[in-house]
Amino acid sequence: MDLVDGFRLLVGCGLSAALFMGFWVLWLKTQNRGFRTFAFTVGLLPAAFVILVILGRLIFATGVMHEFTTGAVGPGTRELAFPVEDAEIRHTIEVSPAIEKVSVKTPEGEVLEIKQSLSEGKLELEFEPRRGGSHRLVLEIPEGVGAVRVVARELR
Repeated sequence: MDLVDGFRLLVGCGLSAALFMGFWVLWLKTQNRGFRTFAFTVGLLPAAFVILVILGRLIFATGVMHEFTTGAVGPGTRELAFPVEDAEIRHTIEVSPAIEKVSVKTPEGEVLEIKQSLSEGKLELEFEPRRGGSHRLVLEIPEGVGAVRVVARELR
C-alpha cells in the first residue's frame, strides 16, 4: 500500500463515518428504523469499497509496476542511475546485448547480490534492493560493443 492508497482509504473512511453519523442522527430524531438500517448498510459502503479495491490490487495485481529504460555507449566502464520506487517487490534489469561484467549498487554505494541469466542474447538480472532510491548499474562494456540498452523493471 502506498501513499495514494492510504489517502483513498482515509477519504473512504471519512465519507463512511459522515454517512453513518448522518443516518444515525436521523434515526435518533425520528426513531424510524429505516434510518438506523441505512446507517449500518449505506454508511459503511464507501470504506468497504476502498478496502476491497486495495485488497484486490494487493492480491491479484501482477505485471510491470514501473519501468525505466536507458542506455550507454561503449567501450569502457559506465554507471547508469535508475530509480527503485518500491523495494518490496521483484526487480529485474535487462541488458542487451549481453555483457559479462555487471553489478548493481545501492544509493550508498554498496554492491548488491544479483542473479544472472542469459536468454536470446540478453542478460537478465534479478536483485533485491534494501530500500528505495536511485540505484546504479555498473557496466563494463567490452571492445566491439557500441551501445547497450538497459531496461529496469519493478514486477509484482
